[in-house]
Amino acid sequence: MTEQLVPDVITPITPVTLYKALQAADPTLSRASLLVLLAQIDEETGWRSCHCFNLGNIKHVPGDGHNFCAFPHNEIINGVEVWPDPLSDPFRAYASMAEGAADYLAILKRTFHLAWPAVIAGDPAQFCHLLRTQHYYTADEGLYTRNVVALDAQISREIPEEPPLAPAIQGMLAMAMTNFTPDAS
Repeated sequence: MTEQLVPDVITPITPVTLYKALQAADPTLSRASLLVLLAQIDEETGWRSCHCFNLGNIKHVPGDGHNFCAFPHNEIINGVEVWPDPLSDPFRAYASMAEGAADYLAILKRTFHLAWPAVIAGDPAQFCHLLRTQHYYTADEGLYTRNVVALDAQISREIPEEPPLAPAIQGMLAMAMTNFTPDAS
């Protein structure tokens, strides 16, 4: 794939649609795991929208096989807020929320794999700490962690206990049950 600079399109997201997209990308994730991911994405994007379906503000690296977009953003370098040139510090760009969700999970599992057990455990504080040790974000760890932990608690109240499964998953489960034959022993 040729990597291209694409226009920065603000793409809307909501907790429920994001929950469903992540659930469809990895149906094995528990509700607690999904809530941790939602809280971290909220901290990264501010919930209402993201740039080109980039759910975790994943940076583009030449050769990563992804289109990219550029927009003003800040980093904390040695305790100082800096504003890099957007074109020299771009972000991955995706064509859909499903594509963004799948790559977000893949990046976490591959590049930030030391933090993945905290997702599985549903532990937002440990997730933030382990992301920081792997240089996922440059913000103050205490502030980032407090925000994600608070967001996790808030989202837990906003998302129903068992949101409906994505239609594709419902179809797979229905097919599995149709083909299920009880063991006669």
